[in-house]
Amino acid sequence: EGGGIFRSRRPQYGEHLLLLALPKAREPHMAVLTRPNTGLSLYEEAWTDLHRKYARVLPPSAAEADWTAAYNGACNERIGGRLTRIQLITGSTLPMLPVLEEVAKKHSANLTARDRAVGAVRVILDGRRLLGVRFARSCMADLKEELL
Repeated sequence: EGGGIFRSRRPQYGEHLLLLALPKAREPHMAVLTRPNTGLSLYEEAWTDLHRKYARVLPPSAAEADWTAAYNGACNERIGGRLTRIQLITGSTLPMLPVLEEVAKKHSANLTARDRAVGAVRVILDGRRLLGVRFARSCMADLKEELL
């Protein structure tokens, strides 16, 4: 399989989705997927499954306008968006981890799944690389109370 641009056979959320599928090195029966809204996928898919769900777009340039619209539309904090705002706690965070998890658990009913997950994050901010712990902004007041 040579790879290419594919469009979903069935609309999802009212739209046909696009992806770029390329053969996986050393496993030619598998495809590596890249979507315009989320980028490179962590999962591969068998070509047979891919062809069942998606149709190849020929010529690939026929999908350019839709690809660009999906890419631009998912830039910020939409579901699956590439760029998001986060609250990042940096410094010596390992000793604080149990407190962070407990505060997030206490607020879990009011948090999104993403905000409930306390985890390490790498960020590039103004050209500087930061490593810290992602933490829900809405929980900061309670965290301050717990730590003081």
